[in-house]
Amino acid sequence: MLHLPTIESFENAIRTAASDRYLVEESKWNKDELLDEPYPADIMVKILRLKRLNNKLAGWKTIIIGIIGKIDAESLEFKGELRQILKISAHTREKLTEAEPYDLYLFLGVLNPPENDGPCMRLEATEQFCRKYVLRPNETIEDLIERTFLSRFENQKEKIEPLQDPLILALRETQSSSPEHFWLESRYQNMWKNALISGETADTLIEMLFEEIPQDSKNDE
Repeated sequence: MLHLPTIESFENAIRTAASDRYLVEESKWNKDELLDEPYPADIMVKILRLKRLNNKLAGWKTIIIGIIGKIDAESLEFKGELRQILKISAHTREKLTEAEPYDLYLFLGVLNPPENDGPCMRLEATEQFCRKYVLRPNETIEDLIERTFLSRFENQKEKIEPLQDPLILALRETQSSSPEHFWLESRYQNMWKNALISGETADTLIEMLFEEIPQDSKNDE
């Protein structure tokens, strides 16, 4: 039987999954300063900050834990309860520095989940303000975490890949050592790797490499 999601159950699951890889701290930002209107009593939000252990170059990742009553037509239009949480996400994003906005995540629990995964997946497909993970019907919080950067698979992949794949290792080194390449996170590293080994012509290769680079990084170049 699935239990109703709570801020505490999300936080405990995150801390458990992150314990051997990340320092986890509760944000010191006051919730009142993250919302430019009276804070609704029924809005449940908590912000955690994560920093990889034993890596001085690593930046902070930020997870906003939110609980809403339901996903309905208003939610899918970013209205109602979700609107308040997204405003907090937007104001949190404004407080982040350098590359940190690219590591802003919303983990969203729903007290009265929809009948199927469709509405949850539609919310996740929107990346306005942050990357979103929505607790789906018949999914545990631990299941949700397995779909994120905190998954056990990602942990094992990070341990194995540098030994097996020198190209990925080189791209990671480029990201960590070059401030102008802060955007070269995991998904872009994999995209660049696939492009570089594709055997395409030079013109096609350039398009493949640069078509999905975040707009902010292009403006900085």
